[in-house]
Amino acid sequence: MNSPPNLIIAGVNKAGSTSLFSYLSAHPQVCSSAVKETCYFLPIRYGKPIAPLSEYLLNFDNQAGRPVVMEATPGYFYGGKPLALALNAVAPDARVILLFRNPVSRLISFFRFMQSMLLLDESLTLEEYIEECKGRSVTELRVQENNPYFGVEGGFYSNYLMDWFEVFGDRLKIIFFEDVKGNPHEVLRDVSTWLEIDPDFYTRFDFRAENRTSAFRSRNIHMSAIAINKHFEKGFRRFPIAKKLVKSVYSLLNLSSPRKEVSPGTRALLEEMYRDSNDSLKEMLRHHGVENWPDWLRDIRE
Repeated sequence: MNSPPNLIIAGVNKAGSTSLFSYLSAHPQVCSSAVKETCYFLPIRYGKPIAPLSEYLLNFDNQAGRPVVMEATPGYFYGGKPLALALNAVAPDARVILLFRNPVSRLISFFRFMQSMLLLDESLTLEEYIEECKGRSVTELRVQENNPYFGVEGGFYSNYLMDWFEVFGDRLKIIFFEDVKGNPHEVLRDVSTWLEIDPDFYTRFDFRAENRTSAFRSRNIHMSAIAINKHFEKGFRRFPIAKKLVKSVYSLLNLSSPRKEVSPGTRALLEEMYRDSNDSLKEMLRHHGVENWPDWLRDIRE
């Protein structure tokens, strides 16, 4: 029988989890799940039971000789302590990685991603979306069907982080999106050392960002692309060259010009909205010895 994973990338959405998962999946000492997001523990976030453990373990074949067994479901982070405790019970030796990104940029990316997945109306503006999110109560946001409107709440990282520190302690690692994007060699070598696998694998590794959100021309072609990607994800994970070819064809057929830039006024309002939460996040990270902050944390009230 397969063993449960001992590495979980548990959050957050639109903060580089797909890129990190892909980079680690390429390492010969890492067995990655058949699909990136198994979502096995996600029902706990919404107060629902999880499936039998045997179903979860089917995601982790080809473990032989690989000391790291990994999955990545960034929605786990927002399940708080109940989800963290359940994960720890199933995988008591697991290490957990959390990725954080400037919450303003993350919100914008999440909004555009929800539109690209056809879960939000394409004509909805960012400003209208923000008001829609604010209009949802905490109770409403605990309903899975309302996840497309979790964009604003998803940036208040300090509301959720302490639960993960309390459950996983030194087995929890914080990484910033800005570092994964700007200096992936250093990040992956550091993560490899933490996982006790060969960091030299990444010395000449070809780092390319994954899961970028782009605008599209034809809704029908885009719907077909979503279905194809979902149906063939296991195969694409095993044969990345095939996925690259399909993405190239899709780009030629259906990508359009970038969406309208966010106005300085809207960005300033969002920065103010997250200011206190970012301040609290900074103190939590400092308390746990994490001080290599990106600019969006370093500049807070200093």
